[in-house]
Amino acid sequence: MNYLRFIHTHRRFLGFGVFAAWTSSFGQTYFVSFFTQDFQAEFQLSHTEFGALYAAATALAGFLLIRAGRLIDQVPLSLYVTAVAVGLALSCVAAAAAWHVLVLFAALFGLRLCGQGLMSHISITSMARHFDRTRGRAVAIAGLGFPLGEALLPIVMVMAVAYLEWRDRWWAVALFLMIVALPLLLWLARAEPPTRRQGEGVARGEAPPAKAASVNELMRDSRFYRTLPVLLVLPFVITAVILHQSHIATLRGWNVSVLASGLLAFSGLRLLSSLLSGQLVDRFSAQLLLPFSLLPLCIGFIAMVMWTHPAAWIVFLGLAGVSGGANGAIGGAVWAEIYGVERLGAIRALHQACVVFATALAPMIMGWLMDAEVSVGEVMVGFALLLVAASVAAPRRRPDNRTNTAAREI
Repeated sequence: MNYLRFIHTHRRFLGFGVFAAWTSSFGQTYFVSFFTQDFQAEFQLSHTEFGALYAAATALAGFLLIRAGRLIDQVPLSLYVTAVAVGLALSCVAAAAAWHVLVLFAALFGLRLCGQGLMSHISITSMARHFDRTRGRAVAIAGLGFPLGEALLPIVMVMAVAYLEWRDRWWAVALFLMIVALPLLLWLARAEPPTRRQGEGVARGEAPPAKAASVNELMRDSRFYRTLPVLLVLPFVITAVILHQSHIATLRGWNVSVLASGLLAFSGLRLLSSLLSGQLVDRFSAQLLLPFSLLPLCIGFIAMVMWTHPAAWIVFLGLAGVSGGANGAIGGAVWAEIYGVERLGAIRALHQACVVFATALAPMIMGWLMDAEVSVGEVMVGFALLLVAASVAAPRRRPDNRTNTAAREI
């Protein structure tokens, strides 16, 4: 089944996945970064103090995400998404009304938990759970919400700065979430397909539901520890580099316009790569493709080491977008292939919590390397070696029940 026919057949529930991913933008680092200077000025925080506050809020969100994320296996999707959307809106209210740094901490915690954590979790888990032989495409389409947010919201925020104070912008986001986003998510969620019953329609590469792993079993399975690094290393290095992109540009004498061009290349190629990778997952399996998803980013780091021209940054972020799109589509399907869908919410919650931890650590580690006067080239070499190590360690077992039959839905 091609993309257009697949989208037409399942347009409403796929739209839920896309919009949930897009809504997660309000808790992503790039969105919060639009308010960093306002937060620091309001509460008289240094760069180090705000960075520590943000990292602590993110880490706490990661801890709670493990428990909160598994509830998606136990409650109706409409109830779950309502709770998360309301939590995200209340976090925006806390940011708008913050009168003390502890209230700001609570707001950041809620944004990271409900936005980056749970709303992303809802988007990808719901797609991976309800589609089998078209899982790769479903996850890839839902994942388009992430680059769409990266492309649209910065423009909206730049326009809003001219008309609204920073607190008023948070009030506006809270109203949008309750008046527009939540009703739309609930309407789209009503198109949720029936959950596959025990023993029905096992996906290619997916473990039989009767053998679905519990989280305790998962923690004793070597496949989990060999798969997870491939999925964590990419958000780790990308967060570290992009958050410090202005410093890198200064060191290399690049104009700020180069940074904007790089982000445009990143978003565009991430979108295209996600769609292509979704088809490849359905044809070959996520497990087979996973070790290769980091190769473009590794080449990008090599380009940054060997080339100091401003075009190196655009090439680097373009290749990072290719890896990001592939890693997202493949990572969204790989857990269901290995462990089945019965406890997929709990497994993906653990994965998502690890992503949150990784993105919390990345800015601090990168900042420490910069303060230690480690050169940009040396940092890029180190990151490239990290990518290679994760790829080599990844499991390579090809599923036995792979066929050439046409893709079907549940």
